[in-house]
Amino acid sequence: MVNALVCSAKALNEEMESGVDADKTMLRMMNLEKETAFHQAVRYHHPQVVKFLTEEDPEFTYGANVRGQTPLYMAVERGFGDLVDMIISSCTSAAHTGILGRTVLHAAIASDDQGRINIGFSFLDLDCFEKNVNGQGMNVMMFSGVMKW
Repeated sequence: MVNALVCSAKALNEEMESGVDADKTMLRMMNLEKETAFHQAVRYHHPQVVKFLTEEDPEFTYGANVRGQTPLYMAVERGFGDLVDMIISSCTSAAHTGILGRTVLHAAIASDDQGRINIGFSFLDLDCFEKNVNGQGMNVMMFSGVMKW
């Protein structure tokens, strides 16, 4: 279904001379919750749709929804390792912020799942230990210590 919609939008591009790609515009459209089709595909664990969307628009950075969750954050928080792998390997600029100023690494640590923690560490800059402070004023290392107690 998603593929058919994008193909139709691409065909429209060929008919229009506006310079704006209708297919990219459609993929990037947001609902009232500031979620794109990509957010929804991650939320409801649709790997084929996630793969398709990341291949169609890999350079777009999907920002946070109204709750502060990016698609990558949602995938880590929900334990969707297959989607995390797809996003990290396909998106050139995957946003990693989450709720309350947390990052993907916060979500991984909160899960207490070693695989998710490794995923969080695998792509985050080490500067995140000092720079990324959540809503309670804790950076990732402080958050980790509190979660383990």
